[in-house]
Amino acid sequence: MQVHRYFCIECGSVVLTSFDVDPTHVCLKACSLDEPSWLQFGFHLYVSSKQPWDRIEDGLTHFSKDF
Repeated sequence: MQVHRYFCIECGSVVLTSFDVDPTHVCLKACSLDEPSWLQFGFHLYVSSKQPWDRIEDGLTHFSKDF
């Protein structure tokens, strides 16, 4: 699977990730935005490594790792 990462030209942080397996979705790093409140999430990735106390109860699809 091809993964494409796009970086901030100023600090080098990953800002956006896209996947050839699902070209209709991208992973945008919410922490890279000045105002992330408008984002609408579509799924959760890497759920297998979440903390036991973290409860995901929004009804979105879960992926253990990546796609």
